[in-house]
Amino acid sequence: MVVRRIPIFRSRRILILVGVTIACAWIALGQEKSAEPEIVIAAKGARPSPPPGAGGIIVLSESFGSTCKRTSDAKTPQIDSVTQTSIAEAMGAPVTRITISSRGRSWKKDGDIRRHILQVLSARTNELAPGIDWDEGVATDLIGTIQFADGKVGSFEESGGHVCFNAHSGAAIFARVQLKASQ
Repeated sequence: MVVRRIPIFRSRRILILVGVTIACAWIALGQEKSAEPEIVIAAKGARPSPPPGAGGIIVLSESFGSTCKRTSDAKTPQIDSVTQTSIAEAMGAPVTRITISSRGRSWKKDGDIRRHILQVLSARTNELAPGIDWDEGVATDLIGTIQFADGKVGSFEESGGHVCFNAHSGAAIFARVQLKASQ
């Protein structure tokens, strides 16, 4: 009696190879998408925490940009007038948490603030500046801090499409973005 072997071993190798290839592609796809940062909103009327680099001083000024001070010798990144970058990209590193410590009177629901912050982070601009680069007066609406994936912390302010923040490098960046009505 002659026993003939069926080449099952080869088909298992192919099946395993296909499975590993699919798993690797799935993992790579998941890594390309950046996770949205956690957005924490302090209770209304809560005492705001001091911004980084403020030496424990709490800024209660209505002047926009008062918390956005350069925390290193880093320069504001330059982009040409054609290239656009998102606010999240301009921050220079992945942000894991944004904590809003103070908000304007018009904000009633925390969910509206969260949606607005995510819209600001994804908004694209070609205007990055080391200081206020516009003529109109802007009152502070949202004040908070940003925490990067490596634990570094910076300040964050937003009001009607006017944004200032400390990038991962420590540079103070001011920008304007076009936003859809979110309130």
